[in-house]
Amino acid sequence: MTTGVILVHEKIAARVTEQLVAKASHLPVGDPATQQVALGPLISERQRDRVHGIVQDSIEQGAQLAAGGSYEGNFYKPTVLTQVKPGMRCFDEEVFGPVASIILKTAVTRFHSHDVREICVFETARFGRWSA
Repeated sequence: MTTGVILVHEKIAARVTEQLVAKASHLPVGDPATQQVALGPLISERQRDRVHGIVQDSIEQGAQLAAGGSYEGNFYKPTVLTQVKPGMRCFDEEVFGPVASIILKTAVTRFHSHDVREICVFETARFGRWSA
């Protein structure tokens, strides 16, 4: 599962989101020393709380939780946020956790499959961590 901000063309957004949610919902999380897992723990409680804070703040700002968004100990479930827009913490900050934030055409005007000028909007991000 990819994480970070994912720019998706509106024509395939529903399918990409559905597949990403299905993948996130089935990824095993746990201690890699004792079981077969896809994701281990976050580095610390502080980092877990930071990740969870970003997710919760983004939801309060209008993002929709499509999968995950919870934790047990330092094990954070793979999370998918949709309807993400500039100004939300999950857009503006590097999460450093298993969180995928999906950006649709509605967040960036005139984004078409052969019109990549708007990707320049993402160059203003502090860490330059985008997928398209």
